[in-house]
Amino acid sequence: YTMSFSFALDLLPWIARGSPRQSSNEETDGSSPEVGVEREDLERLRHFLANDTNDLAIIALHKHIRWENWEELAMNIKHQIRQSGFQGVIHVDCTQEEVMSVYKNAQWANFMHGKTLKVLLALSVLGWLVYVPYMWLRCTVLPVRCAHYVSISIDEYWSYIFDGLSANGFHTRDGLQSSERSSPLEAFGPASERSGIESGGDDGD
Repeated sequence: YTMSFSFALDLLPWIARGSPRQSSNEETDGSSPEVGVEREDLERLRHFLANDTNDLAIIALHKHIRWENWEELAMNIKHQIRQSGFQGVIHVDCTQEEVMSVYKNAQWANFMHGKTLKVLLALSVLGWLVYVPYMWLRCTVLPVRCAHYVSISIDEYWSYIFDGLSANGFHTRDGLQSSERSSPLEAFGPASERSGIESGGDDGD
């Protein structure tokens, strides 16, 4: 197989914190920092911010994204591309979890995570023997779960994208093919050897 196209569709304008059930049943300000955070994680986070003295401690934000019935959209995308003449294998994937690490803005943390120190360590083999176990011991991680959901319906989102789908992937209104990874929803299609379709100069070797 050779990759014939790859594109990502933007969902960022419709990403909201919390869950659809929360937004409909609770009178909560969507801009509140508590929205979407598990209650027990929120308590641990508050304790961490108020009492933790380890400058190398890390907060790992686990962003869970839910989009109800997105599989239906994936099926529509595959069907539209095949109807346009593409005969290869098509994969559509929706990223449902992202992890972002947050470091303390402290002088020691900035130094230990900085590029300058790592360049110096690269010049010294013995330096890594001290750095790696030290960071492993000191860099404690506090996981925090954050719920998000896509607020736009499948039918409404389909109306924005269906006319851009083609046998060559996805084309924007200005005629340029979109290949930038910018959202949780991605689609890519490795063409069969029979089709011989390539993109971006990649021959699959």
